[in-house]
Amino acid sequence: MSASALSDAAEVRTLLGLLDSQLRILERWSQRGERFVQALVTRTPDDASVLQRFLDDRDNLLKALTLYDRKIAETVPTIPQADRTRALSQAVEARLNRCQLLIAQTTSQDDQILQALTSRVSELAHDAANTQRSRQILAKFKSQQKPDSGEEVDSQL
Repeated sequence: MSASALSDAAEVRTLLGLLDSQLRILERWSQRGERFVQALVTRTPDDASVLQRFLDDRDNLLKALTLYDRKIAETVPTIPQADRTRALSQAVEARLNRCQLLIAQTTSQDDQILQALTSRVSELAHDAANTQRSRQILAKFKSQQKPDSGEEVDSQL
């Protein structure tokens, strides 16, 4: 076997398969993040359950990534020295580079999500303050009315 040929050993196939599975998980993570960013931009997720589902989904994906990390760490030492070729190194490096790219994407998405959520919280705080001021004005208005005319004001409002 040539030093640059990719081995067909079970351990090598297992390692590459685990790395491919990690890539798929990171791709799902990125896709879900992109959809959530879009939902935030279009203002559809006023329901707190949307955020909770997104966070729960990410927790599950993180657990899966952790599991694959552990399995990869267990698999690498089992690869025979003869199968640790340049071709294997290149195949692993290509997959890890793709992982890095996806992680950078999700980090950028996280920044967008944080900015959008911060903006939404500010809007909600502003709306709550306006509502509170409106209630105070209404209470003040009602207190200035004659005691017997309060019902008329209530029915008009």
